[in-house]
Amino acid sequence: MKIIFLTNSYTRTAVPYIKKLIEAKKELVAIVLLKTIKLGNRGIRGFFNRIKKYGLRHIFIRIRQTLNLQFKYIIFSMLRKMKVVTSNNYHCVEELQLNHPLNSFVTEDVNCQASVNILKQLKPDIIFVCTLSQIVRNDVLQIPRYGCINIHAGLLPRYRGPASNFWVLFNGEEKTGVTFHYMTEGIDDGDIILQKELRILPDDTENTLDIRLAQLGSESICEVVKQVENGTVKRRPQSKQQASYFRQPQSEHRKLLVKMRKKSLQGNETSLR
Repeated sequence: MKIIFLTNSYTRTAVPYIKKLIEAKKELVAIVLLKTIKLGNRGIRGFFNRIKKYGLRHIFIRIRQTLNLQFKYIIFSMLRKMKVVTSNNYHCVEELQLNHPLNSFVTEDVNCQASVNILKQLKPDIIFVCTLSQIVRNDVLQIPRYGCINIHAGLLPRYRGPASNFWVLFNGEEKTGVTFHYMTEGIDDGDIILQKELRILPDDTENTLDIRLAQLGSESICEVVKQVENGTVKRRPQSKQQASYFRQPQSEHRKLLVKMRKKSLQGNETSLR
């Protein structure tokens, strides 16, 4: 079964999933990386509008995280070539590819005609999508034989959207999880294939949830492939009544979450004394 994995460039979240596919010797025919650091069509004005909307601190953190991964990639790629580092711990997909050469290409738009043409030539049976900062359109969704499958950090149909880890913390949820679901043009819409739950710890952050959920979800990706291959998927439609969607949090939300988490941790420390 031919598999394509579609994700953002310099992302850590996709690494455990791709590693599992490689370890299971699945036919991973290509990795498609969406270039994430760019001003886009909105240019400088759009960039400053994002600062105004989400806060300078958040934008700075996002840029710093990406640049940090790029820096680590450069350093560790040198160390791996020198055989100084030989571990299987990778900071991003690009670093993973140093030890596991795979067919891949980088694009600024997964829906553009050039990307569509390349994907069609590869004739995939499944396209997995994970941590992608772009909506996938029908021209791509219709390419794989068995459809596109999204890996969402959250227990759908609740917490649709790009920042589910933030909002489960903000809303004081006790659990979250990972959802594998068939994709439509709707955001995080489509029938559910499989879900795994994860308890939220008192000291969890967006970052720790991202790491823990990726590890949890990666344990199930080969099971999803097996179900699709054997035709045993039990599709579960998402309830429109239970569905909820959350946008990217703005600066005031992030400031409030920091205060809430500090207060929660202080309360836990007091109760233990």
